[in-house]
Amino acid sequence: MNASDPGPTPERLWRDSEAAFKRRDYAEAVRLLELLEGGANAPAGLEPGAVELQLGVALLRLGRTAEGVEALQRAAALAPCAARVRRKLGTGLSRIGRQDQALIELRRAVELDPAVADYHWRLGDQHHRMGDLTPARQAYERALEIEPGHVFSLQGLERLKRSPLRRLARLVRGLTGR
Repeated sequence: MNASDPGPTPERLWRDSEAAFKRRDYAEAVRLLELLEGGANAPAGLEPGAVELQLGVALLRLGRTAEGVEALQRAAALAPCAARVRRKLGTGLSRIGRQDQALIELRRAVELDPAVADYHWRLGDQHHRMGDLTPARQAYERALEIEPGHVFSLQGLERLKRSPLRRLARLVRGLTGR
């Protein structure tokens, strides 16, 4: 690049990062998105937090989970009412062991956009992970009401049926007569 060449435009960087993402070249997507991050360099017309959201997801997919969560937290600060951001943040928080915070974010995603089956499924998975079987079942069932045949929710319900926690609860009820 010479002094007369200003380099790629924000729009070009965004387009190239999307292309890298679609190719599953997350390292290249991260490189390009880091050039855009901060808002001042973001292309016109993007939703607030879009760059940080895409960066966070790419980092999660690269296994750079803590960095991904940080980017998603920045996205949530820029777009506090974006359900997709909350869902991705909840997923990242769960991966780094912050289960209670993950549950809060996933509940928030469902509150913000209750018509998305995937949000209910993720919430169900988080409840299941935390041993809360009744709310897990309810979340999976709600996802199936929204999208009958939602494969991941069907699988979640199947896992609940085989859950050692469920068998233990039945055993305790049998021993206590309740």
